Amino acid sequence: MRKIVILTCTLILFLTGSICFSQNTSKWKQGVHYKIETQIDTTEQKLLSYMELTYINNSPETLNRIYLQVPANAFQNKENTAAREMARFNKGNIQFNQRAKDALTINSVQFLTIGEKNKFPLQAFHFTDTILDLRLPSPLQSGDTLQVGVSFEQDLKQSLTRKDQNKVIIRRNAWLPLIAVYDSDGWQAEPFHFMMQSSDVFTEFAEFDVTISTPWNFTIVTSGEAVSGDAGWSLFEGDTTMVDSIFVAWRDSLRKEYKTQAQTKGLRTVRFKAEKNHNFTWIASPNLIHYQHINQGRTIDLFDRGNKSRTWIKSMSEIIDSTLAFHSSYFGEYPEKRFTILNHYGMTQPRLICGSSDRFELAATFVEAIMPGIVSVNTIKEGWISKGMAIYIGKKFNEQKWGKRGYDLKEAQKDQNFIEKRYPLPSLDQLAKDFTRLYMSSGQNEAISKPINDYSDPISYFMNSFLKAEQFYEMLEYVIGDSAMRACTKELMQRHAFEHITESQWRQVCEDVSGQDLGWFFEQWLYGTPTIDYKKGAVKKYQREDKKWVTEVEIERKGDGIMPVEVDLDLGSGKNVTQRFDGFSQRGTVVFVTDEKPKKVKVDPTDAILDNNMLNNGKPKFEFKPDLPFLKMYYMPGDTYLLLWRPLAGYNLQDGLKLGLRTNGSYRSVFNNLSLELEYGFLSKSFDGKVGYSHPIWRDNMLHRYSLFARRNEGRYEIDANLKFNFSGGIIATGGQSLQFGINLIDVIDMDYLYREVENEQESAEITEWQNSKIFSIYAAGTFNKMWPHFASSGRFKLSSAIKPGDVEFSKINGRLEGRYTQFGLTSLINLNGGLAMGTDTLPLQEKFDVALISPIERFRNNTVKTGGDWKNFNRRFVEGGARLYGYAGRPMPLEKYVSYNFEFGLNREIFGTRWFGFYDEGLLWNERDGDHLRRADAGVGFRFLDFKSLFFGGNLPLFEGLSLRTYFPFWVSHPLPGEEKKAFRWFVAFGKKF
Repeated sequence: MRKIVILTCTLILFLTGSICFSQNTSKWKQGVHYKIETQIDTTEQKLLSYMELTYINNSPETLNRIYLQVPANAFQNKENTAAREMARFNKGNIQFNQRAKDALTINSVQFLTIGEKNKFPLQAFHFTDTILDLRLPSPLQSGDTLQVGVSFEQDLKQSLTRKDQNKVIIRRNAWLPLIAVYDSDGWQAEPFHFMMQSSDVFTEFAEFDVTISTPWNFTIVTSGEAVSGDAGWSLFEGDTTMVDSIFVAWRDSLRKEYKTQAQTKGLRTVRFKAEKNHNFTWIASPNLIHYQHINQGRTIDLFDRGNKSRTWIKSMSEIIDSTLAFHSSYFGEYPEKRFTILNHYGMTQPRLICGSSDRFELAATFVEAIMPGIVSVNTIKEGWISKGMAIYIGKKFNEQKWGKRGYDLKEAQKDQNFIEKRYPLPSLDQLAKDFTRLYMSSGQNEAISKPINDYSDPISYFMNSFLKAEQFYEMLEYVIGDSAMRACTKELMQRHAFEHITESQWRQVCEDVSGQDLGWFFEQWLYGTPTIDYKKGAVKKYQREDKKWVTEVEIERKGDGIMPVEVDLDLGSGKNVTQRFDGFSQRGTVVFVTDEKPKKVKVDPTDAILDNNMLNNGKPKFEFKPDLPFLKMYYMPGDTYLLLWRPLAGYNLQDGLKLGLRTNGSYRSVFNNLSLELEYGFLSKSFDGKVGYSHPIWRDNMLHRYSLFARRNEGRYEIDANLKFNFSGGIIATGGQSLQFGINLIDVIDMDYLYREVENEQESAEITEWQNSKIFSIYAAGTFNKMWPHFASSGRFKLSSAIKPGDVEFSKINGRLEGRYTQFGLTSLINLNGGLAMGTDTLPLQEKFDVALISPIERFRNNTVKTGGDWKNFNRRFVEGGARLYGYAGRPMPLEKYVSYNFEFGLNREIFGTRWFGFYDEGLLWNERDGDHLRRADAGVGFRFLDFKSLFFGGNLPLFEGLSLRTYFPFWVSHPLPGEEKKAFRWFVAFGKKF
């Protein structure tokens, strides 16, 4: 019956003057037919191909050129668009790599016919990036047909020369030149971009007639239907009753036998046809095991090549039926009565599904099969349409089985240890919402609908095309309803089957089906960056004479975004009443009339609209959790203020044992950050404590922040207020800058605390490095980071001025400039350091610069050195700063000014997780502002662990500062201590931040 329908359609189309694509007065489509012969040459390790392309100009225009797309060569030339775009982001420690595909070489191009003409010389051709630009020797008039022959070959060395013969597989996604789309806007011949996949190449629906020749022992699986020849599916017919050991022995025995037979049987040649495909995909391998599954009269061929194929077949058989049923509830019955599922990554098409047996992935892959397999989307310009839909359907399918959580909790916790099981696991939807909202508050938020090459970085592309687009579909469902959403996706498949669609056509379908004007919704979310924030205002409750309760809830729209918002009235005993406020007005009132007395009111009770601040939606909730590592980065309940606690323990000579508690509170990790600390010293019988608060200056940019804190600690108190601004070109950026402005007051309460122990190779001693002076200062600080392919530069400065009502008046400025060059597996680094004091008074001891460390006042602010020493901050620990002459870290040397440089040279590779280097430091030091200088130098070796800059926000979001470790062995100093040799064993270690 299916063949009769196809033949009837083909006849009708032929009578209208096209091979398979007829001209339509309201909408035309170009006619495309590929006839290809391709052969695997195992001797030359190449794929040799010849293609005849038939192209029918159904447009009203005359064409003077055509464009063929060759995505396989996107990363072969470093000057190609994709390679250049990738190089922009592959600096520093974050790498995004798309490997170069097997190179495709065009050997010749020969036009065969253009309209009535049929004699042409060999065509000269040239590439522009991945686009083969072919000027026609004769114009192609409207309604005329051209035929062009293209001879090409592709390198197969990577595929055929695997050491493990079980992994030999020829996977051809980007293996042939594809005609670009010509529509009412002209040629859509866009070069291949970074982050694109082979399925993203925008090309015409076409007929494919492909003959493939492989070694006889290869099985061939394609996105077409075999019309002649044997594809070798019967070579390995899998048996799920075999145990693994018997299965492997059986497979290996047959594979060896077939390889021997192939030497005499020659080639396996099979002809395939595919109709209305935008590409032709095929896989050939001597290791594919064939199974079969029947689903309601539909035949599904399953192929795997691993030792555990029985396990994959079992799990796939368990979910394929439910996947198809779920798919049909959104898109209608799956269009293919027979298709293949291959347990391998690759381009998915309606007749060839490449994917695993994971529920989420399989459901998403079926969406990828029909978009663009049935309804084509220009994913270069509007990739969110299909990519967001795939994530949306995958998540919905998981929720169908596991409920709101969206995954199997027992399975997720199976490999977790005791501590990891203490982590609360959010739902799949909550994770998507949390990371989407973080991105929307990052200051780097971009519109969803943009060309792939217009996003600022790969993370913004991923966030918008996948996660934000998925949330777009969630909110569209919320606006129009679940049944209307399913009706929309079904209508899209019926109305635009085998057509290229745009956002406007998709919106028209949604409006027609739902009966709603959705222009405001699509415009706002796709082309803007709205902030949604609805606040519950005053609530008025009273009882009428008829005993009915009236509840009037005032709703205020605080953000610039608009969404209908639900208002939930809790009546107790599990009874709730919900109404919607349309959200367009700045203020409005929702009125409930109920028999029962209302208990409480909540706005957006299901967290459906990406509300930026749900703390104002109802009565805030508080949740206490132990402060486990990174917990607040992924556990961000929308309507809850999270308080994380941890115990504190320390020791110093004045307080003795100190015990206390620290709590860090936050809303969604980055808002309303509150820090509270309280410690008790058992020897001094005194309390120390701290209170701090930080919050974004603007809610849509979490990196521009204001901070306030006050604390009492070890005989001193400090109060600080500051503003910090962070600037970068994207979440993953090659450069970033920050500026900070603040005021600070610090004073002494108890002089008994103002000393510490130091130690070097010769001796240990107690020193006083703090004088009894109240310092009131204003300050400005800044940083910058900039990265190029082999060179990275960074710097920082701080300028502070002590003014009245403090006890001293002075100004000081210090800074550091770093340059790092990496090439040929080696890394060299140079630091230039400088500090200068100015003003009426000399620097107080606590403000003095140091020969190797940060100043005492900075050590106090960063809790790195305690009175008399501390078990957490042992004497050989230091924080780099000042002149950074590491050989002198064990000998305090207060300075009024300094200038120095540090040089390092080492391997750009890890040895047991560490990076080793040699160093030389030299500087000029002034103990007195107008005195003579001292010249000091040192040399040695050292190693680093987790000591690198993150590219997040151009280096403005350091993720591993607290985990870094640096150890220095300065075996030579120019000026040793009395009784010390210039060459001696010395060591010092630095944890955490560098200043």
